[in-house]
Amino acid sequence: MNDDFEKRLQQVTPRQVPSGWRQEILAAAKQAETPRETSVLARPNWLAALMDQLAVLLRPQRAAWAALATLWIVIMLLNRSGDSDATTAMTASIPAAQARMALQQKQFLMVELAGHTDLRAAAQPQAVSPGPRSQRREGAAAA
Repeated sequence: MNDDFEKRLQQVTPRQVPSGWRQEILAAAKQAETPRETSVLARPNWLAALMDQLAVLLRPQRAAWAALATLWIVIMLLNRSGDSDATTAMTASIPAAQARMALQQKQFLMVELAGHTDLRAAAQPQAVSPGPRSQRREGAAAA
């Protein structure tokens, strides 16, 4: 079937394009070939020019930008939907000075419960001295 069509096509003699058409086609091709440069300075409204440049920049990734914008909107809505009376962890936490005072009161109470009458012992923390390290060397040498 294609062979018949090809045979008929080979028998047809090609016609010449009218010269007027040829000139019009070549002029249109030359006009389309020259790049149209629109600069920001050539436009009267610089905001419109900026928007055009952004549109050209963002056009190929429209779906990605739309997904990112949607994600930010969801994050903001979830952030706003939280309890309005909720306090942050920083404001709800006890300041360090109050925590130290509560710890000292706990130590005093523990000393009183243990039956000691000397409260100064509870106020001063006992220094823990590290054990001698020479024992490790002796154990390693004996092994």
